[in-house]
Amino acid sequence: MAAGRALPEWEYKSWLYYWRRVLRRAWKDARQAIGHNWIKTVVSSISMALAFGIFGFLEGGQQVWGKIEWWLSVLLGGLIVFVVILLYQILSAPLKLEAQAVAAVSADSAELQARLQEARDQISKLQDAKAKQAEALAIEKEVLRKEIEEARTSDPKRNALRFKIQQFIDKFNELYAQATSGHDIPAADFVPLECDAKNCLDRNLPEYDGFSAEYPVRDAYGVRQVLPSDQACLRFQARIRRLQEALSFLG
Repeated sequence: MAAGRALPEWEYKSWLYYWRRVLRRAWKDARQAIGHNWIKTVVSSISMALAFGIFGFLEGGQQVWGKIEWWLSVLLGGLIVFVVILLYQILSAPLKLEAQAVAAVSADSAELQARLQEARDQISKLQDAKAKQAEALAIEKEVLRKEIEEARTSDPKRNALRFKIQQFIDKFNELYAQATSGHDIPAADFVPLECDAKNCLDRNLPEYDGFSAEYPVRDAYGVRQVLPSDQACLRFQARIRRLQEALSFLG
């Protein structure tokens, strides 16, 4: 520290607080070193010294004053011993305070670790409970979905319509297989089938009108009584695709 430099206020207060703690701890340890009733001991010694002094003054005897001097020397020796003990305690107080602080920090650290572990356990329990709740919710949603699906598909009329549309799809698949084999398809084989499928959808599923989007349905095919295989493939693919859309529309 440079000569003449004044300490900052916070540093000065810290320094005073530190040495006040050192002196307080040294004084406490010194008192304990001479006994728990040190106040009583000091008061008794002073009282006895005063009593001997008064008695010697009244009696005026040389022997009494000798005893008083002996007692005063004992009291002075005890005071010197106490001062020595106090100085020793002042020197050892910083180490004791440091050990006390380290022990307090260790205790606080252990308590903090225990609380952190308790918090981790609580978080783990909450996460497990949340996972179980999510699993239960997923199961409940799946059960509800199955119930809705069962309720949706349990309509006899819609089930019958699904079955009928699937029959139309199977028949058009048969015609498509013939066309892909290079056979021309007579109009009498597919025009009635198209008319039946169109009428079935119009009666039972009027909200779906996409069946004849690519190829209009006619009662009679016209002058051409046979459909070439390449055109038949395209036509039957469109019919199958539209019938599958109708199935999806039913749900």
